[in-house]
Amino acid sequence: MSNSGNKKSAKQIMEEKQAEMEAELARLQAAVQQEEEEERKRLEAEKQKAIEETHQRLLERARLQKEKAREAAMAAQGSGAPGMPEKSCSTCTSKKRVCVWTEAVANTRVKTCDTCCKLKDKCAGGNPAGRAMDAKSKGKKRDRGEGTPSPKGKGKRCQRSPDMDIEEISNPRTIIGEEEHWAEYDYQAWVAAANSIVAELARTNGLLERSIVAAESSRAAMERSSDAMVRFVEEQRAFQALLLESVRGGSGGPAEEKSGEGSGEEEEGETGAGDVEMGA
Repeated sequence: MSNSGNKKSAKQIMEEKQAEMEAELARLQAAVQQEEEEERKRLEAEKQKAIEETHQRLLERARLQKEKAREAAMAAQGSGAPGMPEKSCSTCTSKKRVCVWTEAVANTRVKTCDTCCKLKDKCAGGNPAGRAMDAKSKGKKRDRGEGTPSPKGKGKRCQRSPDMDIEEISNPRTIIGEEEHWAEYDYQAWVAAANSIVAELARTNGLLERSIVAAESSRAAMERSSDAMVRFVEEQRAFQALLLESVRGGSGGPAEEKSGEGSGEEEEGETGAGDVEMGA
């Protein structure tokens, strides 16, 4: 009875140990999964932070470039544009042409330009000779209606010839009375901004690549640790099986020894009885 009790207790102990080891393995696997999830969240947060920092730097750089461009424009307006002739309506009215500023007003940059506004005011209100010429030309036009034969034209109708040298503002970046290097400066600023954006994107890509490499290395380390844990559990199970077999073999040994001792005693008793009979 004691031997069977010992066997049962040893088996129960082995089962309990095996259950504990399986629970420990499950806990380790859960810890590994939790660590992987935390690593993924951390990498995602770092990526988002890097993108936000890049966006903020680009916005700040664009703002500084706009301020520099505005300061350069104000400095150029204060110093004036040497070598550029001032445009006035006196030339247009003396040659019966349409004023250039009438078409220039449609341009937004001309409207907001201080130099252009000054030139327009000077052209419109600072030349009485031009206004007189304009009034005189208008008076001549009122003498005969448009389309009637001209006395000098010998029966030809009055036609308005197209002005070949009227300044047209088709390019939105053209500014009347100012130098062309402003537009070139704007182009250079945009090129510099594009280059800075490309550089920031390349740096962000490098950070992401390093983060991916670190995540892959950590995942490989976790996989190696999981494999090692599985091997450890398998070795423990094999050890438990061997231990259980050894326990079972040890419990059967003493019973066999006792049965051997009993048979020896019986043989000795039979031998003694034979000796007694022979003596008789």
